[in-house]
Amino acid sequence: YPPLSLRRLQYLIDLGRVDPMQPIDLTQLVNCRGVAIQPLKQDYGVQLIDE
Repeated sequence: YPPLSLRRLQYLIDLGRVDPMQPIDLTQLVNCRGVAIQPLKQDYGVQLIDE
């Protein structure tokens, strides 16, 4: 899985790209361009890391 840091997630929330009042799922992260998912590499999720 591609990594997603908590810092990056907070940055996306601060920009208003991710609505923290809604469940944060993979669809919302991809639609806000927070992560890039490549199905051919079998990327079907993210690994949440602390940085």
